[in-house]
Amino acid sequence: VSPLKEKYSSGEIVTLTVVVEDGYKFKGWIGANGAAVDGNNKIVITGNVQIEAQVELIKTYILTIGTTTGGVVVKTPSKDIYSENEVVALAVTPDIGYVFSVWSGANASEVTTAGTIKMDGNKNIIPVFIRKNKLIVSVTNGAVSVSPVKEWYADGDEVTLTVTPNTGYQ
Repeated sequence: VSPLKEKYSSGEIVTLTVVVEDGYKFKGWIGANGAAVDGNNKIVITGNVQIEAQVELIKTYILTIGTTTGGVVVKTPSKDIYSENEVVALAVTPDIGYVFSVWSGANASEVTTAGTIKMDGNKNIIPVFIRKNKLIVSVTNGAVSVSPVKEWYADGDEVTLTVTPNTGYQ
């Protein structure tokens, strides 16, 4: 309260300041006897006034990123606990020989295409990386066609090889 004194004159302007403890946030003022605090935390004294500051607990949540082979995820901001509605950016970096595929886990569908997630509850996500495999085909006295043709293949991809021998070979 500024100025701080025992009695105030009618019409006097008083500035109110709220200091909240960690883990809480200021929500607003409750005034009795018609008291109203303006947007600059000032009140005009018009008689006996009772003002109460409302504070509320800040809801916090945990983002769990499961571990997997093939790469890493960096969170920004990187911390253990996030405030309600805080947005966390997720940067995925595959190891050499791997590529990021999809998110899995209970909250996988909440990761945006921009790679962010909003903390409106505890979240659990897992990055899925797949190994890149090269297909090398060598043939003597003939030709081989490959379908589908890709730069790399994931484990489990099906590939059709069709061999055409040169004349006189089978």
